[in-house]
Amino acid sequence: MRRFLALVLVLVLAGCGLAEDEAGLRGVAGQGTDRLSILTYNTGLAHGAVALAAERRPLLAPALRASKADVLCLQEVWTDEDYEALRGELAADYPYAFRERTEDDSWRKIQCNPWHVYWLDRCFKQSCTPKGISAEECVASPCAAEYAKLSDNCKRCLAANTASPSSCAIWGAKAFVSDGRNGLALFSRLPIEEARYAPFDTILVKRGVLTARIADLTVQCTHLTSNLGSVPYPDDRPFAGWTEEQAAQLANLDRAAGSQPGCRVLLGDLNTGPSAAGVSGELEENYAALLGAGFVEPIPAPRCTWCADNPLANAKPPLWLDHVMFRDCPAMSVAYKRVFDAPIQVSADDATHTTRLSDHYGLQVELARD
Repeated sequence: MRRFLALVLVLVLAGCGLAEDEAGLRGVAGQGTDRLSILTYNTGLAHGAVALAAERRPLLAPALRASKADVLCLQEVWTDEDYEALRGELAADYPYAFRERTEDDSWRKIQCNPWHVYWLDRCFKQSCTPKGISAEECVASPCAAEYAKLSDNCKRCLAANTASPSSCAIWGAKAFVSDGRNGLALFSRLPIEEARYAPFDTILVKRGVLTARIADLTVQCTHLTSNLGSVPYPDDRPFAGWTEEQAAQLANLDRAAGSQPGCRVLLGDLNTGPSAAGVSGELEENYAALLGAGFVEPIPAPRCTWCADNPLANAKPPLWLDHVMFRDCPAMSVAYKRVFDAPIQVSADDATHTTRLSDHYGLQVELARD
């Protein structure tokens, strides 16, 4: 029955889908929910890992408000300070919000040779930071030689402590990114009900999923494990690597959703996606598993959200990582569009930088019930 409903949805969407650039279609609190706009966006507020995070952050709230979306699923709002700032700036338009503050109570002894960290940091500051190149891209090139000298434990420590890499070589460090915060946040013009957080079993990042009822939809906002090829996966884990860790999270989505019937929307940076025209595949077997579980994504022409034209990403090849998927939904019209892909300018270190709002582009979907 589930696959039949999914097929019906695909056929309806294929016949009734709205043009990608059609404007003016959105839900408004107090005026029913026959029309609804939902948006997923990885904000890239990874201080120390994604360049110009502090300079980009004040531009986020105005851009989000201008989107006119009714529901926002944000990822990589890592720090308490960034979340509270966004919460205050969005409150007038998005009075409802939900976030689960997770923590990391671990403490690890020194993991790195200080001299090796010094030379890697020097390479970052000379070759990557001034150009807005992310940490992940920097260790692949042009600082690959310096990175190769590090031990596996040191590489994992630096990946978890991008904002304070010296802690891995001087006094000890945390095991998880941003003191164990999960980086997820839901904002809505409509009431958020039955909101809850379910954790995943992970390393480096305390990942999980936010699940809530908004209007009559079950909304799941998440950020799945990424394929960190440059960071060695430890041997003492139940998973063989990043692909298996992500695959295990897919099974947890159903448990987190509970037994609530009706339409479910899954959105976020899923760090997986199929190959398509102009887009390379990423952990494609996991995206296929989502389709096999009954999710559909009726986007007419997939476009990269991790793109080569974004100086914060330096993506080679371009990937479609950010998604809005549906399961067990009634007939409705759906229109997808990519957002926040225009150049912006910020000032840092006495220079003006032309960059993007994040290392990801966002994805916004307009829904209209038939």
